[in-house]
Amino acid sequence: MPFRQLVSMYWLWMVHSLPCYPNRFNSARYPLFYTENLRRLGYMDYAQTAVLDWQGVEDVQYMQNLGGAKVIGEVDVIPTEERLEWTFDQCKKFGTDGMFIGILEQLSSEGKLTDIGKACQQRIQKFR
Repeated sequence: MPFRQLVSMYWLWMVHSLPCYPNRFNSARYPLFYTENLRRLGYMDYAQTAVLDWQGVEDVQYMQNLGGAKVIGEVDVIPTEERLEWTFDQCKKFGTDGMFIGILEQLSSEGKLTDIGKACQQRIQKFR
């Protein structure tokens, strides 16, 4: 049996955008363009995009409707507890399918959850 049949493969792309016009449309980071074309080619299962207010709920819905792409919202790689909470709220507002939490090192210390780790655990349970 070929290796590809033994392993499930998923394609994740970070399809960020820029806040200003016309640069948003001229940049190589225009999420709708990338999502449309990568889904058409069969190379996108997950679109990870910034959930910032220069995008709209309609953008996320459009990406989700392109052949079943799942949209993962993100803002910070190393969020503070406040920014983590805010990002969860943004993901809910935008209707994403999931959220990029960031680096995991800050979530636990010496085998125990940190305050931000506990907050993250609670928000994940609510998000589901």
